[in-house]
Amino acid sequence: MPRFFVQPEFVYEQKISIRGGDSRHITNVLRLGRGDVINVFDGTGKEYVVLIERASASTVEGRIITEKTIEVESLVEITLFQGLPKAKKMDLIVEKCTELGINKIVPIRTARTIPETDADYTGTSQMKVRLSRWNKIARESSKQSGRVKIPEVCDLIPFSHAINEKTDLSLIPFEGEREQGIKKTLKRCPVASYPCRVGIFIGPEGGWTKEEIGQARHNGIIPVSLGLRILRTETAAMIACALVLYELEPIIKSKIPGVSDN
Repeated sequence: MPRFFVQPEFVYEQKISIRGGDSRHITNVLRLGRGDVINVFDGTGKEYVVLIERASASTVEGRIITEKTIEVESLVEITLFQGLPKAKKMDLIVEKCTELGINKIVPIRTARTIPETDADYTGTSQMKVRLSRWNKIARESSKQSGRVKIPEVCDLIPFSHAINEKTDLSLIPFEGEREQGIKKTLKRCPVASYPCRVGIFIGPEGGWTKEEIGQARHNGIIPVSLGLRILRTETAAMIACALVLYELEPIIKSKIPGVSDN
């Protein structure tokens, strides 16, 4: 069954209103109309089965048949602080890390970030276009993967600001780290609360400088190794997120009464 996202304000009195690109897709591409049924989620954890009552290219109106809360979101709330990569690598990172289940993505400017234009740093025209595209990718990836929440892709910030963000645990994969593997680090870290907020810092193509690693350590961020081989920035982001979810989710679930680890 086709699945669409709406903002919570468009869910009211057992009715749902879908507008913009999705309404055009429903009517012009899928050729759906009055009497057809679709799935809709609103980003708050709720999903609806909706009967279409009126459809046009600008607006689709429907009546809610059933409503349920879907438990597919992780108890580990990962914020990915991603060193801004070149070209369209960020598109892939946003898409795949959304599928994995992360909570938020923050592009960061680092010592070795290579901007395509000054707009990458100033937050003006080109960067706004890129942010809009990344948030659209996150939305589409959430729809495809069956998630009920859409991770936000935030404004570009400098590394010096990112390391001050508050989390329960923050890790920074670094090819120069030889002793502390990510798996051992995660097993040693006590999980005091749930959801557990974890920050993952991934460097750009050129990696981290020793000065940045020193700043990270000073702020309580733990350098870790992802293995013997040096990974591309987009690969490192996906591997680190997957490992954190794999190791921490069972630990958190074991602490919650009545919740089993499937």
